[in-house]
Amino acid sequence: MVLTLVVVVCIPEMRRGGTAATPERGIGPKMIGAAIACSGVLRSAFIMDCSQAFAFVALEDFFSLLLAGRGMNAVASGVTIAVQLLASASIGFIVPSVIARVDKGRFARICGIIRLVLTALFLIPLTPVNLLPVFYVLQTVAYSLFAPIKYSIFQNAADSSMRCSLISVQSQMVAAGAVLFYLLNAVLSSVAGIRVVLLVALGISSLVYIPALFRLTSQRP
Repeated sequence: MVLTLVVVVCIPEMRRGGTAATPERGIGPKMIGAAIACSGVLRSAFIMDCSQAFAFVALEDFFSLLLAGRGMNAVASGVTIAVQLLASASIGFIVPSVIARVDKGRFARICGIIRLVLTALFLIPLTPVNLLPVFYVLQTVAYSLFAPIKYSIFQNAADSSMRCSLISVQSQMVAAGAVLFYLLNAVLSSVAGIRVVLLVALGISSLVYIPALFRLTSQRP
């Protein structure tokens, strides 16, 4: 997630109308707030970032613990993470050709929802243990297919004069989502295990994430 944000900052942006970008000097919170208030795409993107972090940041933190709780050892966790990284890197080579052939909005919605379903399957206790690494890797693949579309939409909606400021807000939304999860965990940890807390977080996140996903992929900047 953090790497994706860094990549977006580094991607050169096409200048609209042949004009140069305005430097970000003098841009304050009021201007940034006004830009967000006027753009449904930006609002939806920020909501998705916060709700996604609420459900997924801790999933990565507690991944090994979750597998250990189902009887899988540290070697299995390490192999799964290695496969996950290789799969994500490999998917990056085919994403441009894939999204060039499909309806980007519909494809993003499908991948976003599939990721939630795969994550739920990873967390529910009835899932066979040998399928847990498969579901974990597949949910990462679904995100790798979807993320470039989301960040392309975000980049096009962000005014070039304040793009870095908006990406900073995006990072803050990710941090806010993570903090909210750990507050939830602090409240529920005395009565439920981390797997249950993550399932609750995923359910709450989905209620916010899915509507924002549909708004993001159906609106024009």
